[in-house]
Amino acid sequence: MAQISLEWSVMTSTRRFFEKVKDHSEIKHRILGKFIRPWRSKLGFKVRNRPAARLWYVDAFAGTGKYGDGADGSPVLGAREALRTQTERRGYQLSCINVELEKGRCKQLESNTSEFTTSGVTIHNICDDFSAAVPQILNIVGSANPVLLFVDPFGIKPLIFEALAKLLSRSGEVDLILTFNTSALHRLVVDHPDLVTKAIGSSDWTKEWNIRGRDAVLDSFSQQLVRAGRFLPIASHPVRAEEHGPIHYHLLIGSRHEDAYVLSNDSVCKENERLSGYKTVLQPSLLASLDKEQEERELLDLILQVGRSMNKASRKSVRNHLVINHWGKWHTSDINRAVTALVASGLAAREYSGDIDTDPLTFQ
Repeated sequence: MAQISLEWSVMTSTRRFFEKVKDHSEIKHRILGKFIRPWRSKLGFKVRNRPAARLWYVDAFAGTGKYGDGADGSPVLGAREALRTQTERRGYQLSCINVELEKGRCKQLESNTSEFTTSGVTIHNICDDFSAAVPQILNIVGSANPVLLFVDPFGIKPLIFEALAKLLSRSGEVDLILTFNTSALHRLVVDHPDLVTKAIGSSDWTKEWNIRGRDAVLDSFSQQLVRAGRFLPIASHPVRAEEHGPIHYHLLIGSRHEDAYVLSNDSVCKENERLSGYKTVLQPSLLASLDKEQEERELLDLILQVGRSMNKASRKSVRNHLVINHWGKWHTSDINRAVTALVASGLAAREYSGDIDTDPLTFQ
């Protein structure tokens, strides 16, 4: 009976979810939308001379492609970028695979992406469970073509790590953006702990749940993703609809290359500023100024600490380290200016060879 009620709750909640885009859904779509273009530009340059100059955007839980109020969903965001790639004649193509289980939504998905296929964009809409569709996806994308995988399940139950790992372990480039519904964890841990273990691919979280709660699950999941995808450390961003409000989900990004974290970092920063803007208006200007000064001091101190710990430091290496380990906290331009300020103050010495980003730096 508990399993039936869980499924019924998910079905009815999913219907309501697709009626209108919510504030917290807009956040993940803004970050995804701003990431796809620079991602395909960087990877497109690498595949130009390959036999099949093609990139793939794979949407694991696609939905209808649009919300009831007309706002674009993730499959349409991917399709629009694919069409733009084609229009710009970049010498490579971006193609799309969308997976949706529910037949009614899949039919709407076909309709909402038809204008792009008519314009020549290659789109495979697969009406099936994501886990069952993985072999078909692997056959379509091949072993070498770069893949951007967007995993946005409604809840945790549809997420099965074993299936996800098969895509992440490809030899070709793979970058992951995943939403993990941490708001449901406390209920699932009590009623369906097996679903949590199945979703993240490990039961290690159970050892520390009583001590660390949600963080134990996130850390265990991140470690599994790193192993499967041979990723750098997973970056995580808690998504709220308002500052200090409840966390709806965590947005995770995984990649084998630092560029993916850098490309998405400033978008995450802007989302944080969008929320904190409400507080800034209400605060006395002096307090806002003090907060800003404290953040700047924290950044400068951290750069000195990181720079001193590196054998071969450069502005780029310091920036990438900060972005990966403090994703979405500081704009890349702020980090660049802070390093420049340290050089000007004499706390860092630069060997001038012509490239400010890669010149060797020595930190005092």
